[in-house]
Amino acid sequence: MPERSLWDMNRPVSTLAPVIFFSHRPGTPNLPFGLPPHISCEETTQNTRPPTKTDIFVADWAQVASERPALVKRLMRSPYEVPDELLYYTSRGVQQDLFRYALPVPSATEQRANITGASRSELASIFTKEPIDETRSLVVMYHPERDIYRVELWNPVETGVNAMLKGMEASLLHREEWSIISQILAVPDTLSFIMGGGLLMFVPTISLLAPPRLVSISLSSGRVILWSPRNGQLAPLGSPITLHQSETILERFSVGDILDKISSEAERARSLGKEPAVALDLDGTLFDARHFTTKIFMEWVDNYNGPLAPRIRDEVSRRGEIKGWNNETILRSILEQMGIELPDRLDDIDSSHPNYEAAQAVLSAKRHFEENFFSPTRRAREMGPIKGMVEFVKTIKSLGVRTIFVTLRDQVDDSLPDGRSASIEALKRYGLWDKTSTLVRYEPEKKEDRIDWTDFEKIKAGAVREPNKADLVRRHIRESGGRIWFIGMFDNDPKHVKGYQDARLRTFFFHVEGDIPPGSPREAPDGSFAINPSQLLDDLRKWKRISALTGILAAPRWKGLMEKYNRAIKENRRPVVFVGIGDTLLTTKDGRTQQIKGASKFINALHQAGVQIVYITGRLEEERDMTLETLTKFGFPIPEEGAWPKVRLVMRRYRDEDEVVYKARMQSLILDRIGGAMFIGAFDNDPDTLKGYRRSFPEAALFLVGEISQEDAKLFDLVPIRDFAGR
Repeated sequence: MPERSLWDMNRPVSTLAPVIFFSHRPGTPNLPFGLPPHISCEETTQNTRPPTKTDIFVADWAQVASERPALVKRLMRSPYEVPDELLYYTSRGVQQDLFRYALPVPSATEQRANITGASRSELASIFTKEPIDETRSLVVMYHPERDIYRVELWNPVETGVNAMLKGMEASLLHREEWSIISQILAVPDTLSFIMGGGLLMFVPTISLLAPPRLVSISLSSGRVILWSPRNGQLAPLGSPITLHQSETILERFSVGDILDKISSEAERARSLGKEPAVALDLDGTLFDARHFTTKIFMEWVDNYNGPLAPRIRDEVSRRGEIKGWNNETILRSILEQMGIELPDRLDDIDSSHPNYEAAQAVLSAKRHFEENFFSPTRRAREMGPIKGMVEFVKTIKSLGVRTIFVTLRDQVDDSLPDGRSASIEALKRYGLWDKTSTLVRYEPEKKEDRIDWTDFEKIKAGAVREPNKADLVRRHIRESGGRIWFIGMFDNDPKHVKGYQDARLRTFFFHVEGDIPPGSPREAPDGSFAINPSQLLDDLRKWKRISALTGILAAPRWKGLMEKYNRAIKENRRPVVFVGIGDTLLTTKDGRTQQIKGASKFINALHQAGVQIVYITGRLEEERDMTLETLTKFGFPIPEEGAWPKVRLVMRRYRDEDEVVYKARMQSLILDRIGGAMFIGAFDNDPDTLKGYRRSFPEAALFLVGEISQEDAKLFDLVPIRDFAGR
């Protein structure tokens, strides 16, 4: 039995797939493959399903690339077109003979070995007997216009994967993507080949037979390369992907990429009997400290009545948008625009100084900031979240991952007058604190070790000694008795991202961009993944919709419902589904309420796909609170308030009203109120209710939860289901 490799120990190899690189050509409407620009790589790969779950070694790919060039050319030329068919033939080519021979790792010592057209016996001669020890990768270079086709085996360059194999075990796989980019771009002729219109496919050491990931590359200058894992519509510098050669290699991943990584690692942790957890910083990562700062500054402007007040207010009005780290930095920049420059030290400016009033204004603004920004009461009540971060953290929680909230506020800074934690109260306000949450605070052993957050000059100079947050998390993991499996951290401060990396924790490192503190590096360290908060919410909504459509809702049993859904979307109408509750979503057994198998996951998938959910129940209105509590307990989408709720709960007002008549009446009333609605289907345990729906909506997909005679099912076109699980 060969020793387990790093791939085995850190992440399931099935997460790895081939990567195809191509050049971004500005001004062209489509990708080189003819893929419409509005279709992302994420959508392309998630809408296809590999025909096999087998992990394929480089030797296996090498034989396919050498013996079946037509198949590989087709894969590279049209990876999105018919991946199931193509991968079926490719997998047949791999599995038919190769697994019998167990061809493993190349033993040649040169950095690149040309194996184009090599026969099976020639390949066998350069492979050893232990595939698990493989460290090489396969590179296929194909230029459709110049008919160039070349297959090579690559040794990892010393500064790339090979060095990490030797000394960075846990970090290796979390940096796998940027290591691939680094290797490809480190070789001048490959970069030239790609920029000249060639296609380059990189197959990692062990790969899944799956549709390749597409990466477009654009050389914007001699040293900065833009690349995108989505499509050919490359954004400007810094978004979505910027790679600085010889400087920082930083990936800006979509929400789907990030959540997929967290989800797969969480499954890995649970398989080992561990509890997966992520660490999240608060101020600047989760909560919008800059918006709170602006609010405090505008309070000072409104109350300041010194000699410079009219000019300062005019400049503020002219600017429109006010941003800065604190009141002092904001006001100093405004005064500079007014032609007033002040020294760093203001205490020495006396009344005879020409800028005395300006200095007094700055000192006044500074005092107002310190009195209010650091108030635990105000922070708990008024500091709002960064747009999209609440939804993002809730989504992480929905993956069954614990959240460790980390703050350098000590007990004094974080305590409300009644002793409660200001941090926990703020998290509760946005529904982020529950039994799976933990707050880890910095608790200095000595009074002199407390951090003085008001000393901005020291902070700006990097002279304030902050504890390493990774040490706080590591202590928490130790105190948990080893049951916590730490899989990711999120922080806005690059120096703390690096601190987690230096601690060698087994984790993904995510830098939440935008709010970088003074005195910190301007960029996150190599191998970290960056989140752009301005794109977060849109990406998250898109990911939820794609995940729902390609996951649970893709099961064959929902085909009729999804055909109606697709029609509604095509006609730009709102898809609506009516759902019963008792004995449809929930049932009672031995006096205990429980959900029908798979119900909450299915209803959440519909909700995430943009379907309007209408819970319609024969329960009386007086039972509303109890019903809401039960739906919440089992994780169903919660009914909303307002004019256009996406989830509604409709309950019977009159005890003597027939339930079937009531449901039919409410159905028509609700659909009339939802503008542009299309009733696409319903779920209920009552055949008479569904028969009533069928008379009004002949084309809707109607599902009866429970038993029904075959005659009635056929007559009224009802689909009987026992539960919501399965295919």
